[in-house]
Amino acid sequence: MIVAARVKDDPNTLRAVLAAGFHRYLRVAAWTFAAGFGLVCILPAITNTPAALEDELRIGAAIYLLVFTASLALSFYKPLAEAMQKSYIVSTLLMVQGLTVALTTVAAAFAGWGLVGQFGASALGGLILPIGLWLVLRPLAPLAGIVRPHTDLTEANRQLHSLNRLTLLQALLGRVCLFTDNIVIGLFLGPAAVASFFLTQRLIQTACSQLQAVGGAPWAGLAELYQGGQEDLFRQRLRELTKFAS
Repeated sequence: MIVAARVKDDPNTLRAVLAAGFHRYLRVAAWTFAAGFGLVCILPAITNTPAALEDELRIGAAIYLLVFTASLALSFYKPLAEAMQKSYIVSTLLMVQGLTVALTTVAAAFAGWGLVGQFGASALGGLILPIGLWLVLRPLAPLAGIVRPHTDLTEANRQLHSLNRLTLLQALLGRVCLFTDNIVIGLFLGPAAVASFFLTQRLIQTACSQLQAVGGAPWAGLAELYQGGQEDLFRQRLRELTKFAS
């Protein structure tokens, strides 16, 4: 939807799509917070945490939950960057985020801040991606115009709603495919065999993830060709990409 709006060079449609996505993410954040709050309450019990650390665990998890759900509202900036073929910005910010989380959690441990420090460092590091994307993309999609759009969102909401079932189906099938092998191995060879089976796959999974990244990177360019009506060139590029990945 973002690519289609960009191909039409229609800023009003683009902002309507982003605003509809923002309001959907707000709903997701609300449900996430409700589920997370329940989890925070029972977390010490389900993790067998020693009594002396129960308060630390709850406070730390609550801090992480608050920051995480707040950052969900800015999630629409990531698909915007990818649709603009600026995935390198996302990759760079993710690399900075990973390094920041690693360094701050070690620093928090060295300072003796306990579980609260670990959760807090991870939460603050997780803000690098959404805030970084907001700073880079705010000239194109200012947050004020997204929160309170001056355009009608009816059509954008209708299109988003039409994608719900397909998106859910894709996510469910992806999780089933990811865990089916482990379930089968556990049923036939026992749970102990799952660990060794999982470890033997790590090297090839690393290579596969890199290949999938290469295959998935050009999606925005392909979508622009398709949305722009250049179907012959779209088919040619898709064949070239498939041949290269294979």
